[in-house]
Amino acid sequence: MHETHEGVQDMACDTFIKIAQKCRRHFVMQQSGETEPFIDEILRNLDRITMDLQPAQVHTVFEAVGYMIAAQPNKAAQERLIANLMALPNAAWDQLMAQAAQTGPAVLADPDNIKKLANVLKTNVAACSSIGTFFLPQIGRIYVDMLGLYKAVSSIISDTVAQQGLVATKTPKVRGLRTIKKEILKLVDTCVRSGRVALTPRRHVRKCEDVEQLNSTLVPPLLEAILSDYQANLAAARDAEVLNVLTTIVTRLGSLLLPRVADILRAVFECTLEMISKDFTEYPEHRVGFYKLLRALNLNCFTALLQLEPAQFKLLIDSLLWGIKVRLRC
Repeated sequence: MHETHEGVQDMACDTFIKIAQKCRRHFVMQQSGETEPFIDEILRNLDRITMDLQPAQVHTVFEAVGYMIAAQPNKAAQERLIANLMALPNAAWDQLMAQAAQTGPAVLADPDNIKKLANVLKTNVAACSSIGTFFLPQIGRIYVDMLGLYKAVSSIISDTVAQQGLVATKTPKVRGLRTIKKEILKLVDTCVRSGRVALTPRRHVRKCEDVEQLNSTLVPPLLEAILSDYQANLAAARDAEVLNVLTTIVTRLGSLLLPRVADILRAVFECTLEMISKDFTEYPEHRVGFYKLLRALNLNCFTALLQLEPAQFKLLIDSLLWGIKVRLRC
């Protein structure tokens, strides 16, 4: 990983993640002749190991170490390992949050800060993708600040677009801010989605606990942050990732989400339908996300759809018929 010859670092990181996937349990077990499991040595030297890597390569390393940590059967030991893995990203996050507490939204005026925040979030996504819902303690550590950041970024984007018009969505600043929003949504989506993997008997209990925890602590503040923002934004500033994370939440929580289905549809249904029904080509990601969300609601929250107002239910059926026509036309 310290070799600067072109392509060598990519090969090293790819090899490392393959070893981590195939031999994950061996890294968290203390082998004969060792004073500690090898994972502890890796985490202690992680800064030195990754010092010559590019950000995307560092994310690969974090994902690889995450596979090892996920193999740790002891919950307390696993949480300790996660805390050690995320020590450096958390230090950078805490520094930026402390700066934001002093300067407010001005912290987001610096392009370097925007890049740092996006990188920290991408690092969390990489680790969460392999650790799964066991990553919840780490997400809980940054969750309040993360949703506050989401709202602050949304406000800046909306104000900028109002002042400069749609061209503002193409500027480096707004694109960087939207990356922050997308990575926040991706992190939640990754955490919620990861609970759908096959689990050992010991972890089926954890799965039920995780679903209840997601429903009671993670989902309500997230919906509060993203739904009104999505509905109020201009079409060009709406993120398709909102539809993706809603689909994942609906699929994972199922009937637990029934009381919130009406609020979800109220915020995203008509405004998204207006975006995608003007022609057959605009907003392809929103188009796919929209119908995936409807499918998830139909499969997992059908009774909530039957309770819609007649006019809204008719619009729902019309949107499905329109989607069929588009599909036949393509």
